[in-house]
Amino acid sequence: MNRSPEDVAQALQQAFFPTDPITLTFTPVVLKSSGKLIVIDTGLGEAAFKQSNGVGGQFHTNLAVAGYDAGSVDRVLITHFHADHIGGLVTADGKPAFPKSEIWVPAAEYAFWMNSGNMAPDASEAMVANFERARRIFGILGDSVKKFAPEMEVAPGVTSMATHGHTPGHSSFIVASGSDKVIIQGDVTTHPALFIRHPGWHGFTDVDPVMAEQSRRKLYDRIVAERLLVHGFHFPFPSLGHLTREDDGYRLMPIMWNPAP
Repeated sequence: MNRSPEDVAQALQQAFFPTDPITLTFTPVVLKSSGKLIVIDTGLGEAAFKQSNGVGGQFHTNLAVAGYDAGSVDRVLITHFHADHIGGLVTADGKPAFPKSEIWVPAAEYAFWMNSGNMAPDASEAMVANFERARRIFGILGDSVKKFAPEMEVAPGVTSMATHGHTPGHSSFIVASGSDKVIIQGDVTTHPALFIRHPGWHGFTDVDPVMAEQSRRKLYDRIVAERLLVHGFHFPFPSLGHLTREDDGYRLMPIMWNPAP
């Protein structure tokens, strides 16, 4: 939002991406911790899978292929309420997609999207759709929805952290196992070639772009200083890497994909 189309095209070209259109990958997370099966974010969902002829909404198909039953998931953690993160919470016919799961969401995120007073009179069609979608999905889920605050253990070995800005309650997670840690950063960055390399650039989908930039810089400074592994929902598969500083921003150093157990 704060750069010219020419600047954006140049950044994409430098990263060997096409300039039009931009393709994003969606990569939810599955964790096994202390005997619990945990999902973090759910993709666009089965309805989108049908509508797009399989281009989007592939998570439930891939979950089954990987040997997991959605009915066996104990807990689902949500970073924020955009369609590509909550769409997979319900089936194409409007039923809970994880029927035996607790659904844990950021309290600040829930409070924002459930209050119609937060929608500006001149809200865009996309913003109106976000409000309507959140109300529909969480209306279906009902009492299975639990709310969490920052710095709270939301599952065994998983702690929430506030990374607000992309949305008012956007949250990330720290997953710890022994001395190892990985940050599940959700949409702190929605495209690594743009917002990691240029953390001061503001994305159109950021509800509060200034706060989003502040959260991005704070989190990435910590990741660099502590040499932490980071998972990005929109990073190229396997969506994990490390960050280094470069000029006025950062650079993503992807890990090598290893299919061996």
